[in-house]
Amino acid sequence: MWATQPSNGHILEYAASSLRRGRATLREPGLSSIRSMIQTSEKKSPPTALITRPSIARRWLRRLERCLAFLAILVILWMVTPFQERIYRSMDRQGELQHADYILCLGGSDSRIVESAKLMAEGWADKLIVMNHGPFADYMKRIAMVWGVPEDKILVDTQSVTTRDHPRGAVLLGVDPEHDICIIVTNYTHMARSKAMFEHAGFKHLILREPRWERAPRESGNYTFGWRARINTLSDLLYEGGAWLKAMAAGDL
Repeated sequence: MWATQPSNGHILEYAASSLRRGRATLREPGLSSIRSMIQTSEKKSPPTALITRPSIARRWLRRLERCLAFLAILVILWMVTPFQERIYRSMDRQGELQHADYILCLGGSDSRIVESAKLMAEGWADKLIVMNHGPFADYMKRIAMVWGVPEDKILVDTQSVTTRDHPRGAVLLGVDPEHDICIIVTNYTHMARSKAMFEHAGFKHLILREPRWERAPRESGNYTFGWRARINTLSDLLYEGGAWLKAMAAGDL
């Protein structure tokens, strides 16, 4: 503060000295480096308006990559943990044989027909019903006759396209769901779903069987659920899982 009223000359001199001090301060090494860094970052940083989002195709590609990676992790866990073996063993529905009114051979592999013919030859049932659709059912009948089943003991269901059709096809051929005993012949992974669908349709007396030569290795004391078994059964388990979900969605279970 001035003791007396400053003159215009004093004011101009004070402003000039302040300006010189400010310029000198900006020329100091620390502040000049900071100033240069700020200017450099401003040059390198692109304007916000120039930043563009990935295209829709690229975003969906990234999502697909994440899904595939997640599925790969699930497959690895499925293959190296005991979960797959537990699911596989839980599908076993084979029961003890007793004399039945009908053997129901569900359409599929020829091994089912051969097993049904063997059961008929051993006297486990009075009638054999082969169940498939169209000419495939007639083919099953011919195979059964080749394996020794008399033609007059074979009934043919030509209307069963899927597993859900088999109970209705059996009823149309005279099977009584409440009282008749039925031996159902199918493969191992198909037994659980087949039994569930027949029971849902009101069948009370069911015996599930699979071809004995297919079952024999699992019943041997040397059987282990190793890598080969895991790979061989993976596709069957995935198919059955999808079929179970479809049947539940349709109200067949």
